[in-house]
Amino acid sequence: PPGLSINTATGEISGTPTAAGIYNFQVTTKSNGVVSAPKPYTITIGKVVVTVTAESVSVTFGSAAPTVDPSYSGFVGGDSSTVLNFSPNIKPTCSSNYAAGDETTTTSKITECYGAWSENYTFTYVDGTVTITKLALVVTALDAVKQNLYSDSTPEVVDDPSFTGRFTVSKSLPAGQTLANAIPGGVSISRTNTATSTDSSDPQAGLAWPTGQAPGTYAITPSGVSSSTNYTITYAPGLLTIQTPKGVPQLTATNKTIDFGSTPLSALSINVVNTCSPTTGVTTYSYNNNGSWVTITSSDLADLGAGLYTIKARYVPDATSNCYGRGSEVLEVTYQLTIEKATATVTATTSQKWFGDADPVLEWTVSGLTSPTTSADIGQVILSRTTGEDPGSYTITPRGASHPNYNFNFITGKLYIGKILINTNEEAGVLTDRSVTLTCAGLKPGAAVDLKLSTPDVSLASGTVASNGTCPVSASIPTEKLGNFSLNAQSKFPTDTTIQTSRPVSLVADPPVSEPNTPSTPSEPSTPSTPSTPSAPSSASPTPEPGPSPTATTPSRGNSSQGRGPSPRATPTPSPSAQDVARGPNRADPLAPPPLSVVPNLPADLVRPLQTPGNTNSPSNPARVTVDTGAGIQPSQELQASGSSVGEASRQSGVRTIEQLSTEKLEGFAPGAGLRIEILGARTGARFVVADLQVIDAVALLRAMEASITTQEADFSRITRVVRGEKPLIQEAWKPDVREGVDEFFAAVGLESPRELIDLDLSQVKNWVSVSAEVETYQPGSTVFLVATSSPLVLATAEVDRFGKAQLSGAMPVEALGTGEHRVRIVGIRSLDGVSVDSAGEIQLSQDLMNEIQRFDLGTQSTIALSGLNPEGGYHAAIRVVPLIPVAPWWTLWFILAGFVLAVAARYRRLLDTSSRRVIASSGVLASAIPAVIIGWVSTVTNVVWVGILLGLIGAAASWFMPERKKSSRSK
Repeated sequence: PPGLSINTATGEISGTPTAAGIYNFQVTTKSNGVVSAPKPYTITIGKVVVTVTAESVSVTFGSAAPTVDPSYSGFVGGDSSTVLNFSPNIKPTCSSNYAAGDETTTTSKITECYGAWSENYTFTYVDGTVTITKLALVVTALDAVKQNLYSDSTPEVVDDPSFTGRFTVSKSLPAGQTLANAIPGGVSISRTNTATSTDSSDPQAGLAWPTGQAPGTYAITPSGVSSSTNYTITYAPGLLTIQTPKGVPQLTATNKTIDFGSTPLSALSINVVNTCSPTTGVTTYSYNNNGSWVTITSSDLADLGAGLYTIKARYVPDATSNCYGRGSEVLEVTYQLTIEKATATVTATTSQKWFGDADPVLEWTVSGLTSPTTSADIGQVILSRTTGEDPGSYTITPRGASHPNYNFNFITGKLYIGKILINTNEEAGVLTDRSVTLTCAGLKPGAAVDLKLSTPDVSLASGTVASNGTCPVSASIPTEKLGNFSLNAQSKFPTDTTIQTSRPVSLVADPPVSEPNTPSTPSEPSTPSTPSTPSAPSSASPTPEPGPSPTATTPSRGNSSQGRGPSPRATPTPSPSAQDVARGPNRADPLAPPPLSVVPNLPADLVRPLQTPGNTNSPSNPARVTVDTGAGIQPSQELQASGSSVGEASRQSGVRTIEQLSTEKLEGFAPGAGLRIEILGARTGARFVVADLQVIDAVALLRAMEASITTQEADFSRITRVVRGEKPLIQEAWKPDVREGVDEFFAAVGLESPRELIDLDLSQVKNWVSVSAEVETYQPGSTVFLVATSSPLVLATAEVDRFGKAQLSGAMPVEALGTGEHRVRIVGIRSLDGVSVDSAGEIQLSQDLMNEIQRFDLGTQSTIALSGLNPEGGYHAAIRVVPLIPVAPWWTLWFILAGFVLAVAARYRRLLDTSSRRVIASSGVLASAIPAVIIGWVSTVTNVVWVGILLGLIGAAASWFMPERKKSSRSK
C-alpha cells in the first residue's frame, strides 16, 4: 500500500499508509539456498472520519437567504479541506431553509451541509442555526419653507404648507411590505410654535406676529406607533423656515392719451408702489379685443388704430427682488387708453412745363405716415391747378385722402409755365459780331439757364433765374463763327435732372431784311423777329458734355450719378457686352505683371493678370525690372539675391502713415507712363457678437448681421445675403505652396494666417450661417477671400472676372468662432487707374486716392502697389504699407463722469429724497454711457463700448447708494 514498506531481511512492515483500500501481496523465503513457495497475504487500510459543521448565520428581516460556509475537523496526515477541491473528491453543499419574508419569531430555521465524498475519508454532518433580526428604519420629516407678507406695516399670515406625507424613510421595505406593515397607524407630522432660531434681518421685526409666525425656524416632528415585531422605528425632525416677510406691491395707473403711430411701449407705464425695495419686475400689457385680451408684443403701439381701449397691465416681481411673488405672483391693473389720430401731410410736387406744351402729370408726396401704412392706403388724392396758360406760376392744390388713423394737412405746390426768348442784333446783309440775350418768363426762380451753340455743341453762357423771374444770360458770337448754326437755350430744375427742355433757333450769316428784334417783357413774352421760326420743343435730352480727358482724371471717392464726381475706375471697366476700345497713353498696360505681385510668392491661381492680346505698350526691355519697397529703387534681382521677398521688404522699409504717403513722391517711372494702382486690403461686410456658445439664438444673430450690413456696405464690397445654412462640403486643405502664398497675402493686410474649415473640429457645430457677398473694381484674375472673425477663417474664395467683379458664398460655423465680437470680411486686391506720371517720372498720390485707401478696415493695413514702365523700357513697381490705425473715442467717457457728478451732487443736496427720483438719477447716469456705446461701436474700437457700459453701471449703482448729507441742527 502507498506509504508502507517491508524489510526483506526481517520481513517487518513499517510506515504510514496514505491511501485507504484493500491491498493483496505474497511472501517467499529462502533458506540454505532453497526458496519456499509464495504465501498470499491481505492488508486493509480503512477511511478516516471527518466532521462537517454548517455555519450559523444572522439575517435582517426581509433580507435574501445568506451564504452558508462549512467548517471541518478530523483530517490527518497533513491533509485539510483543500483535498476536496481535487477530483475525484467532492466538496459538501451547504444551505439553509430560510426564505426572505420569514419573520423574526420563526425558530425552525437551520443551516446544513451534505454530499461530501473522498477516497480516504468518510463524513459526518452537524447543522447550524439561523437568527432573524428586526429591520431598523429612520423616518425623517422633510424641511419646508413659507413666507408671510406685509402691506402698509400690517402682518399677513400665509398658511403653513401641508406636512402630510412629507417625510422620508431611510431604507427600502422588503418585497411585499408597505409602511403600513411597519407603522400600522401611519406617520403623523406636527410642528412646534417655538422658534429654534430667529431671523435677525427681518425689516419688520417690530410687527406683532401671531404665535409661531415670526420669521425663523421651527421644528417639524414626525411620530407613529409600530406594533410590528419585524421593525425598529426611529423618528428624526425637520425644519419649517419662515422667511423674512415680503412686501406686496400696489399697482396704480391713470388713463392715458397718445397719438397714433410709433409711440414707445413705455407710454403705457404704470406706477408700482410698495414697501419692498428694490422694486424690480416685468410688466406686460394687453388690450381688450371683443372680450379677448391681446398681448402688445411689439416695441411700439403702431398696430393699434385710433380709438378707445381698455388696457390691462400685468406686473410680475423679479425673482431677485424683495417683493412678494418673486417671479410667479401676477398683479394686474386696468385703465383706459385713448389713441388719437396722427397728422399726415400731403404736398403737391412743384413742376414746370414750357409755354404751349401740355401739362405734365401732376404728382404729390405724403409725409407723417408710420409703418406699415403707405401712400397706397390713404385713398385717392386729387390734384387741381388754377387755370391759365400764360407764362407764370400756378397753384397746385391737393385734396382727398382719408384714413381711419390720420388727419391730413394739405400743402400746395406750383406749376411753372416757362418761356425763353432768344434775342440777337441780326441785321440784314451785315456781318458783325452777334450779341445774344435771353428774355425769360414763368421760369422757376433758382432754375439753371444755359445758352449754347447746338451745332457744334459749345456752351456760350449760363445763369440762374432771379427771384423776379429774369435770367441775366448774354453772350457775344464773333464774326468768324457766323454761319449755319443754331442757338439752344434750356432750363432745368437744379434738384431734378429729369426735367429739362430746349428751344433751338436758326441764325444765318446773311439773314433777310426784318424788323429789329425787341425783347418782350416777362409778363408778355413774344416770338423774336428772326429770319427763321423757332422749332418745336425737342423731346430729347441735350447732348451730355464730354467728360474730362484721361490725363485730367484723378481717382475720387463717390458715385457720379449721385453728384459726387468721378470714381476710381476698375481695371477694366466695360460691361460684358462692351467692345474693346483704345486704352490711350494713360491706361495701364494689361500685360504688365501685378506690381511684382504685392506678395511675390503668391501662386498663379491666386493672382493672375488679365491677358489681352494685341497690346501695344509692351516693354522694350522686359528683363529690366526695378522695385521700390521704401528704401530706394533697386533691381528686382538684387532684392531676390538678398533672400528677402517684396512683401517682407515693404513691411520693413515701406511702412508709411496716411500723412506721410500723401506727401511722398514716388519715383522710377517713365515720364508720362500710365500706371496701374492696386490696393490690397480687408473690408468688413458684417459685424456681430456671440455672447454665449451654450445658448445661441440663431434668429437674433442673423438680425444683428443684417442690421450691420447696411452700415458696413461699400460701393466696391458688400454682403448681399445672410440666412441660416447647413454644413457645407469640406474642401481639401491647401497645398504647402498655396498655403505659403495665402499666409503672405494675409500678412500684407495685417491679418493672421487664415484657417480653413478642414482645420477645425466641426463635430459640435449645430448652427451654420450662409453668407453671400460680391465685389467690384478688384484685380481681374486675382482671388478674393470671404473670411470670418479677427482670426481669419476662410469661408469661401472666388476668382475675379475680367470686369473686376466676383461673387462669393460660404457657410460660417457659429460655435467654432468663440465668444466675443466677430466680423465677416472680404480680403482682396482692388485695381484702380486714372493716374499718370509727370515729366520727371514722379507721382504724388491724390487725396481722393488716400480716401480710397482708408476705406479698408481700421485696425488692419493696406498694401498699395503702383506699376508701370520704367525709363529703361522695363517695369517698375512701388510698394507701400499703410497701417490703418483706429482713433479710440475715449473722450466719450467724460459724459459718464459728468452724469455721475451731477447725480452725486443732487444726492448730497438731498434732492433725491424719493425712490422715483433716485431711479431717474441712476437712469441718467446710465444714459450718459450711450455716446460711448454708439460711437465706440461705430469707430470699431469696441473696448470703448465695454468700458463705457461698465462705468455706466458702476456710476448708476454708486449714485444710488451714495450717502446723503445729514441735516444740520439748525434745519431741525
